Amino acid sequence: MDWLNYKIAHKAFHSRFYRALLSRILSIAVPFNSPHRLRIMEMGMGYAKVKLPFIRSNKNHVKSVHACALATLCEFTCGIAVMTILSSDKFRIVLKSLHMEYQYRGRGDLFCEFRLDPQVFIKDHSASLESGEPLIYETFSKVFDFNGNIICTGQATWQIKKWDSVKSA
Repeated sequence: MDWLNYKIAHKAFHSRFYRALLSRILSIAVPFNSPHRLRIMEMGMGYAKVKLPFIRSNKNHVKSVHACALATLCEFTCGIAVMTILSSDKFRIVLKSLHMEYQYRGRGDLFCEFRLDPQVFIKDHSASLESGEPLIYETFSKVFDFNGNIICTGQATWQIKKWDSVKSA
């Protein structure tokens, strides 16, 4: 997110219009997520709740939500929450690994929530972030259906580093 999207993200903390706008911007910026029609329902500093609609592009051959759509939902939700704390102009955040555990078949709209404490995150990781060395950070999220049943859990491992420390081939 550049500075404009960063401003929109912080306005989205309190505005449904700006959450819808940010969801639209992210579907364009990350085109391979576009068919999922992910919608940011709530967000705050270190917090995101995202909806995965029960639509054809998210279904598998047995008419339940596809495992890859669930993995994308977990990754997207955690990434949004982390990026409310870190500026994408200053830091690069890349998914290093993703582990999913599926409990039930998803039928209907699904929701993923992720929350982290911004003060604790900054206190625990500011030295690592400023050093230029990559920070490896794990997030754990849960996907719920409309009735509150846990459909799956996701563990995402992120590599975070300053852009000026990124080397390309």
